Amino acid sequence: MNGQSVDNKHVPEMSDMAYVAPVMGDGNSEEVGDIMGKMPSWASRWGITVTSILLLVVLTSTYFIHFPETLDAKVIVSSSAPPIRMVSRASAPIQKLLVGNNELVKEGDILCVLSNSSKYGDVELVAKYATLIDTSITPFEIKDKLLIPSGLQLGELQTQYTELLQSIQQYKFFLSQNTYKAKVEYLVSQSKLQTRLIRELEKKSHMLKEQLDLRHEHFEIDSGLALEKVISRLDYDETRRKFIDEKINTEGNDINILENMLLEREYKKNISETMLELQGKDNELQQKIRDAAKKFRGLYAVWQQNYIFKSPIAGRVVLFNYWKENQFVQTGENVLTVIPQMSKYIVKGSVGMIGAGKVKNGQKVLIKLYAYPYKEYGVLIGSVNSISTVSMDSSFALEISLKRGLTTNLNKKISEYHQLEGMGEILLDDKSIFERLFENIFGSWRKYV
Repeated sequence: MNGQSVDNKHVPEMSDMAYVAPVMGDGNSEEVGDIMGKMPSWASRWGITVTSILLLVVLTSTYFIHFPETLDAKVIVSSSAPPIRMVSRASAPIQKLLVGNNELVKEGDILCVLSNSSKYGDVELVAKYATLIDTSITPFEIKDKLLIPSGLQLGELQTQYTELLQSIQQYKFFLSQNTYKAKVEYLVSQSKLQTRLIRELEKKSHMLKEQLDLRHEHFEIDSGLALEKVISRLDYDETRRKFIDEKINTEGNDINILENMLLEREYKKNISETMLELQGKDNELQQKIRDAAKKFRGLYAVWQQNYIFKSPIAGRVVLFNYWKENQFVQTGENVLTVIPQMSKYIVKGSVGMIGAGKVKNGQKVLIKLYAYPYKEYGVLIGSVNSISTVSMDSSFALEISLKRGLTTNLNKKISEYHQLEGMGEILLDDKSIFERLFENIFGSWRKYV
């Protein structure tokens, strides 16, 4: 037994043995070989454990770290009211420039006048009267205000101005030298006299009837006396004659009343007919004035379009190529632009065909403006309002609303422009790296099943 234990004591176990590669050289090389061929005990015990923990930590962090999928979209940020460019309809030099660059104007303000053969002040004066006539109920109501002077210089509108002026003068002459009116006044006076005559005849008729009644009573008495031969036949005949004369006078007065009543009706008829003629002539002349005024206003509108630049909205004027009088403007050129006062902004965008089906309403959009580098100014925050159901030119249209207007995520206010272009990143699915990793693995596996 002792011999056996001694032998085992000097025989090394297999676990303590290390392979030593044969080294050619001196004694130092053998010592280095012994050290390199021997693994430290802590690496063999803890290496796998530490590596497993690190892998677990990395895998766990992928669950909490989110990496959203994005889709790029071209976007245009513009105000709800776009700027209005005023284009010239004629080739002419600028006669009057009534505004300066960046000047605020109101709707209807005259901004610029191009040179033409008429005087601007004369045209505006006649246009004011033409508007007054055309919008009044009847020209007769404003006849005292129809004071359009003669001898004005209206160039292209001269013919229409002359026609309007002549129609007004004719109407004024008609009012001052109105034969119809004089005729009506005469007929009315005659009718009044006839009425008075009829009343007098009616009074006379009343008295004649009383006399007739008295003559009739006297005749009845004399008739009885004649039968009794109290009075002579001659006296009876005289009484009877007077009664008959009284009756004739009464009936003649009644006939006279009827004749005068017929004459009075004739006067009233003539008055009505003359009044109708008067009203017809008056209406004819008034309509002539109104037609001339309406025609002038129509041609004045064309003249304004050709030579006058009037602000269609309230806003700010921007001058580009033309900024002073006597500059020559060509037809179709943009003379000036009116930028309306900005109220709110709308964002339009477009995405390509690839990935457009993933875009949903409410998804967040990060807008990077070309004019404002996002690393310095930040991005605008928006959300998808809608996406078109049909494509055009291989892209779908988007409507995007801004959450904070023109304030970026870095709380920087973007200057107000009426149009800004940029690129938007639509955040599609906000998934973690862990979800995407296993989604890719299992998704790739499913497509082969």
